Amino acid sequence: MLIIENRIIEKEEKSVRYTLNYPIIKLLNRENNFINFINKKIYEDVLCFKEVVQQILSEDESNILINLLTEYTVTFNENNIISIPIEFNQFIGLYNISYINSYNYDFNLEKEIKLKDIFDKGIDYKKFLTDTIKLQLSKTLECCEKEIEDELINLIYSIKIYEDQPFYLENEGLVICFSSYEMGNSITNILEFKVMYEDAIDYFSDYFISEVLF
Repeated sequence: MLIIENRIIEKEEKSVRYTLNYPIIKLLNRENNFINFINKKIYEDVLCFKEVVQQILSEDESNILINLLTEYTVTFNENNIISIPIEFNQFIGLYNISYINSYNYDFNLEKEIKLKDIFDKGIDYKKFLTDTIKLQLSKTLECCEKEIEDELINLIYSIKIYEDQPFYLENEGLVICFSSYEMGNSITNILEFKVMYEDAIDYFSDYFISEVLF
C-alpha cells in the first residue's frame, strides 16, 4: 500500500483567500521517479488553479473577495493502484464554481489508468456509461422538485462521456464525475454517478478484474 501525506497551502492576499489541500504519494523508505512525477503533476495542477484565479483578479477592479479551496480523498489504495479525486472550488460570495480532477495510477506498471483500460476492448464503454447515467437520472426525476425537473431532463439529453472523463475508483464501484460548469446554471456542485462493479462485471477488461477487483 502506498503512503499518502497531506500538504496544505494557506494564505490570504488581496481579494483572495485560499486553502489548498493536496496529497503527497510515497513508497516506504525508497524513492520512485514515477511517483515523483505524479506528485509534481498534482502540485502543479493545484498551483495552476490558484494562479489562474489570481490572474483574473488582477484584471478585475471589483475587489470581490474570492475563496479558493481544494479538497482530496484517497478513494482506492490497494496493490500499488491508487485513485485520488481532487475538488477545486471557487467561492464568490454565495456563488460556487466547482470542478474535479482525478488521479488514477497503477504504480506497478507505472501508467495512468484510463476508462478504456477498465473496460473490455469489445465494449462500447461510452455508450454503456451514458445509458447507465441516464437511467439513474431518470429515476431521480420521479422524486425531484418541480423547479429542477426541466434541468434534469436537459441533463438526460445532454450527458456525454469523453475519453478523458474524470472518474475515480472505490472498493465497490466506479464513480463518473461531472464538474458543475458542465451541468447547467442551476447546478453548483459536482455530480457523481456510481456504477457498481457487480452490475458491470461482464464489461470489464481482464486487467481491471485481475488487478483491481481481485
